[in-house]
Amino acid sequence: MDLAKYGIKDPKVQDLLMWADPKKSGMTLGGATVAYFFLEKSGYTMLSLLSNALLIIVVACFLWSNLAGIIGRPPPPIPKIELKEADVRSVTDLAVAHFNKASAFVYQVLTGSDMMLSVKVGGGLWLAGKLGGLFHFFTMIYMAVLVAFTVPKVYQLKQKEIDELLAIAMVHVKKYYAVIEANVLSKLPKSAPKKEE
Repeated sequence: MDLAKYGIKDPKVQDLLMWADPKKSGMTLGGATVAYFFLEKSGYTMLSLLSNALLIIVVACFLWSNLAGIIGRPPPPIPKIELKEADVRSVTDLAVAHFNKASAFVYQVLTGSDMMLSVKVGGGLWLAGKLGGLFHFFTMIYMAVLVAFTVPKVYQLKQKEIDELLAIAMVHVKKYYAVIEANVLSKLPKSAPKKEE
């Protein structure tokens, strides 16, 4: 399975997810499982965990800075981050196009100018809300890690069988989509063509 087409281009990450070194991959997945177990059992929410971690960092740096002066040691090596105007302009120029595209999408969905798109987005949000209500944030992160460590390797080992099953599933999905389109979606009003001024 070529993970580069899914955005994973680093060879070390690809080897880790494809179990090139089973010991390293197993230890990473095991570590993620142990971390998930302790985070889930701790009862902390993401916000409280992040706040407490930042509080510990602030207190530690404060104590280190003040005690370093007393005992004659250097303060903590914290870099001062400054942005260069040229770098910000290049990022802004790139972000403007993406922002405008996203804004046009949101406008199209919220105004209902494309009824089909609004229905799809509404259905996706409803499904995301239902799934989000079933799992805690840490559970969803752990499930993503678990899928990343299992699905590519299983697909590599059983590619022929999985491709056959996916082809059968796609035939059924297309058949049901055709029924939904004929009975529901075709009855929705089409978006009106835009008038040019």
